[in-house]
Amino acid sequence: MKALVLLPLLAACLEVPSPKSNECSVDSDCNTAAGEQCFEGSCYGDPPLGTYAAVLSAPVTEENLITTELPMLTLPRDGNLHELVLEAPIIFSGRIEANCAVVQMNCSTMSIGAQLRITRPSRIPGGPALRLVALAKSGVPRGTDSFSIHLPPMHPGDLPYTVTIDPDGGGELPPSHGGKDPAQLVPPKRIQLTSETVTEHQTYTLGSANIATISGVLKDGLGATLTKYRVVALGHWDPTQAPSEVSTVHYSTDGTYSLAISEGVVGTVELVARPYDPNVVAAELHVGAVDPYTQVKNIYQPTGLGSRVDLPPITIEALTGGDGVKPVRGARVVITGSTEAGFTSGVRAVLVAEFTTSEDGIAHVSLLDGDALLPSYRIRVIPPASSDAGIIFDELLLLPIGKLRLPQRPSISGTLVDTAGAPLADVSVTARRSLRFLWSLDAANQSFLDEIPAATAISKANGDFVIWIDPSVAATWGHYDLFFETPDNSPSPNWLIPDFEIPRIPGQMTIDLGDVTIPDASFLHGTVVDGSGDSVEGSALRIFRLSDNDSVCREVTNAPAECSDDAKVMGHGESDDVGIVRLTLPRP
Repeated sequence: MKALVLLPLLAACLEVPSPKSNECSVDSDCNTAAGEQCFEGSCYGDPPLGTYAAVLSAPVTEENLITTELPMLTLPRDGNLHELVLEAPIIFSGRIEANCAVVQMNCSTMSIGAQLRITRPSRIPGGPALRLVALAKSGVPRGTDSFSIHLPPMHPGDLPYTVTIDPDGGGELPPSHGGKDPAQLVPPKRIQLTSETVTEHQTYTLGSANIATISGVLKDGLGATLTKYRVVALGHWDPTQAPSEVSTVHYSTDGTYSLAISEGVVGTVELVARPYDPNVVAAELHVGAVDPYTQVKNIYQPTGLGSRVDLPPITIEALTGGDGVKPVRGARVVITGSTEAGFTSGVRAVLVAEFTTSEDGIAHVSLLDGDALLPSYRIRVIPPASSDAGIIFDELLLLPIGKLRLPQRPSISGTLVDTAGAPLADVSVTARRSLRFLWSLDAANQSFLDEIPAATAISKANGDFVIWIDPSVAATWGHYDLFFETPDNSPSPNWLIPDFEIPRIPGQMTIDLGDVTIPDASFLHGTVVDGSGDSVEGSALRIFRLSDNDSVCREVTNAPAECSDDAKVMGHGESDDVGIVRLTLPRP
């Protein structure tokens, strides 16, 4: 669900907390009854209760180290985490080739270009999944690796790595070089890596002489040939996951197509033929529930789709506080329409028109005007991040439009203060949809919810903040996780209000939280080291609080099969030049 990418992207935003200097000189100056000890002139320890885990990110300059998950992290009463050990990586390397029996006349022993997507569930319950990418080079002779990547080592009980190998090419447009890219010759491949199979210098071959193929013709309802279509099959390697492309890609210029289906696909596939000429307005053609061993499947476009019509410019506007009605620039406008699958051909036509409004809030839209599509058109509008204008979700499109006014979003406001009542300025406030909100929607609506940018704001000098949220999506009332990230060197910790429910009061435009008190901080420290005990500079430490309540999995309608609540990041810091990392956790 969430991704842990092993790249040095966190370093720029990590904070180094600063407790009160000269707070103590000896342990007795601190609250020793709660376990606190004096460290660097400040009182550390007395951590919050709960179950915690951590992730240590390896510095990009240390190739002999890898990001390391600590599924269980005990928080000592004195705040000293002692040594936090970064693991050494294992190496996954080899080369990608195309099966000669598939490529035939273009057969070569040279490697082909490909992207390897490597995933594994987190070792931390509810933690971010591990996602890595390796690029395999083309034209590398046998005896030499075309890719190599470092991976975290596998531990007893770990699930295997899933590796999806996508051959190069296969974009929305045919290759410009005139030849065929690997994606047109061989299909993707999926493999599992266990502790026994993560090896170096292996050759992974895409395609097979006995692979299933599907071919046919593309024609309109009158039997005329359809050209300039990109054809591919969507399917599943894992039935619990979203479909993905599981075949070669065919760019049809003569109205015929042929696809090689990936090995290991589970169940049926869906054929999708999409026009690739950017100057043409035409529907995608979808054929579902196709047996991969069908061999021949002709695709006939439904009748009644009509011709291209360029609508008059559509202006997206909104009522803003104190400024009246103003155009909304940068809004994403998506219009979709579809036919039912034909009784004889089983082909469903889908038209998707997507535009972004200009500076003056205008979107230029082109559609098909046939009776088979016109009654089905619906519109979605997603305003830019942190806008006080709200979404439009799957409203029936009534032509002509002219102007479309977005609803006003209700605001969540409050005043951030510390435990002494002093205002907290420059705190980043973010409202992200909670898992309860997400899993209360079906799969299609979940995708839409995740396309809405998270609302953010910065608290003012007096601690005041205002953010705007969408109170509901598809008649499902909203729940949000409210994150408060304090600035660098703040003695106050980051804070979280989880699963905040938007009051179910239709028409309510203001949700005032009053004073939001950021709790006191517990200061922690430790030393990041490698396997030899040498200190490591520049390692990012993130501490997660694990959920002790899985009730959300039972209370929503669309929880995933492997359901657990999120592990929440409660504190983070970066090791200094002697390996010491300092960070804060909130005391609830």
